[in-house]
Amino acid sequence: MRYHELLEAPSEPRRPARPFIRPKAFAADVKLVVRFMPAVYRWLDLSIRHGGPDADISIDHASVHFPEPYDADGALTPDCRQWIISCVQGVVERLGLSISIVFSANEAVAVWPDGKLVVSGKPPEGGLPL
Repeated sequence: MRYHELLEAPSEPRRPARPFIRPKAFAADVKLVVRFMPAVYRWLDLSIRHGGPDADISIDHASVHFPEPYDADGALTPDCRQWIISCVQGVVERLGLSISIVFSANEAVAVWPDGKLVVSGKPPEGGLPL
């Protein structure tokens, strides 16, 4: 098709852009945010269960087994939090992608490929989720 034929041909109506998809309210105790590039990321629910300690974390799935993940009040223990951070550090080293661990709506820890940990009072937001 030539350029002038393209100009004369009727065009298809454009589809509206997809709206930003915000993550659901915390269905899991902890979520992981895998950052593929600036403003492109994936939210994952982190499944935490008794057992292990071992972890299975990838860009599609996240689960952790820990002997005593919760204290008497049902909150995540400091030892389990540290175990999660160390497991995510290993994944970040292997994949070369940054991952944020969102413990609650007011607490997040970003793990960067250079080994830097950044504690934040606000989880990542905006951008294009995958």
